Amino acid sequence: MSGGPLQLFYLQDSGTVIPPIPGTVYQIGTVGFTSVEFTPFDEAEPFGWSYIIYTQQELAAAGVPGTGIINGVAIYNGTVGTSPSPSWTQEDQCIYIGESPVTFFSGQCREDINTTNGYGTTNWQQVLGQGTTGGNIVIPNVQQWHQIPFSAPYSWNYNGSLMIKFENRQDPNQRTTGFNNYWSFNTTTQDETGYSFNNLSYPVGAGTKTTSKPIIRLYIS
Repeated sequence: MSGGPLQLFYLQDSGTVIPPIPGTVYQIGTVGFTSVEFTPFDEAEPFGWSYIIYTQQELAAAGVPGTGIINGVAIYNGTVGTSPSPSWTQEDQCIYIGESPVTFFSGQCREDINTTNGYGTTNWQQVLGQGTTGGNIVIPNVQQWHQIPFSAPYSWNYNGSLMIKFENRQDPNQRTTGFNNYWSFNTTTQDETGYSFNNLSYPVGAGTKTTSKPIIRLYIS
């Protein structure tokens, strides 16, 4: 699915308006199942990470061009949370993007793929946060697409899979009630997503693989 620039606005806790992400929107997947998955991130845990592979076939079907600048993404909140109102802030979040010849995780999904170029990945760039210091992602309590603008747009020039890593480096606002993280996902035939979380420290080593893959929108100019 592809279309024109998506004109969505939302309010941060401070009341400031986030402008729409520039570029044409390309949607990977369809709004469908929702579940308490740990990808792309889990507001109930202070530490965690996830990797998601969007394959060349999916990108082509969505009309994603072979080159361009990815200015941000959007994820779909399929079930509205209840507290706090009207929004919650996922703090200290980092996002990385890389390119890969693989279409699924045939072996372990390890935390260090982006630093070791695991699975033949290349061109890793941090697009949100700086090092282990992350940025904030504000999610209103609304059943809709939620935009995540990048602080450093990604230069896309490849004919393979897109691999996105989300890092939750230390979110002090994790909650035990009123969850928002019922993200909409599609089921894949292979393990195209991996994740890990921890209550005490940022997890390393191998994570859990899953066929539940979050749907996403890419904003490309």
